[in-house]
Amino acid sequence: MTTVLRVPPGAPIGVGGVDFEAVEQDAPVGATLLLYTDGLVESRLRHV
Repeated sequence: MTTVLRVPPGAPIGVGGVDFEAVEQDAPVGATLLLYTDGLVESRLRHV
């Protein structure tokens, strides 16, 4: 079974110094959490 978490949009994962809204979700034992962002290898200060 796949469940898409409904969370508010925000800064890319790992960006510091920004506010975010915490979201809690129960998951069954053995569940997998997949995180995705298109900002993992980008820098806002220079082109990659």
